[in-house]
This record gives sequence, structure tokens and C-alpha cells, in this order.
Amino acid sequence: MSNVSLQQDGALHGVVVDLQGVPVSQTTVIVCNRGRKIAETKCDAAGCFTVPRLAGGIYEVVAASGGGVFRVSVVPNTREHHRHSINR
Repeated sequence: MSNVSLQQDGALHGVVVDLQGVPVSQTTVIVCNRGRKIAETKCDAAGCFTVPRLAGGIYEVVAASGGGVFRVSVVPNTREHHRHSINR
């Protein structure tokens, strides 16, 4: 997974990639918070996905090719976003 970010409007964006960094198309992406599934979507042809209306927090984002745990937040009153991978 790469380029995971939370936008000012609460949309979580990312790209699913394989081990070589090549985008993976049409794969299912599941977003969990505190062990509970809160969203499911599919990647487009370029491996991109969007999950709307999320608050800043810690999310587990999982796809068939792997996943990770991400802490995402939006800096109030800016367009800047932050993303941190959390190693398990």
C-alpha cells in the first residue's frame, strides 16, 4: 500500500501496489478501526481507492496484496495532511 492520506474532507485515499511497486487493479480494500470493519471499497484500474467521511485516527487498511496500520490526521484549517505507518 502506498500514498495513504486523509484529506480535509475526511476522504482516505491510497494506492494498492504489489511487492515491486506496481499498482494492483480491481482489488478489494477493507478499512478497520479498533478491530471493526468500517468500510469496504474496490480499487480502480490504476490501483487507487477512496473511502469517504473518515475522522482522523488509526486505521488498519487491508487489501489482497497486503496492508498496514496507518495513523492519519488532517491539520485543522489547512489543506495539509499527515500519514504515518505504524509497524506492528
